[in-house]
Amino acid sequence: MVGRVLTAGCGSVLAGSTVELWQADGEGRYDNDGTFAPGTTRLRGRATTGADGRYAFRTVVPGHYLDGGKFRPAHIHVKVTPPAGPALVTQLYFPGDPHNESDRFFLPSLIVDLDRGARALTASYDFVLST
Repeated sequence: MVGRVLTAGCGSVLAGSTVELWQADGEGRYDNDGTFAPGTTRLRGRATTGADGRYAFRTVVPGHYLDGGKFRPAHIHVKVTPPAGPALVTQLYFPGDPHNESDRFFLPSLIVDLDRGARALTASYDFVLST
């Protein structure tokens, strides 16, 4: 998972922004869902953007899980906090997921770009913040 944090309007980079993510594993399990030992931390991360506004994480594609009677699409939770201004908390989705359209939080603008490289799948997303 890679991308940049930019400002709205001029598209300048926002160096020093904090990007946090958390997600389910490939089978749709979160570290706090009772499946794992208490205090276990999995698939959570935090990075600070550099002078180029970039962030990067190495992770897995999250799995689906039931929420009530419906499956949630594969998604990654993200919190982006710029050096000044309010934080953005959202979820990012994967293209072509059969559960995207039925998810109550889904917006097409939150779909990541995917690059199926020879060695790995890379999801990318640029956050544009009003500061």
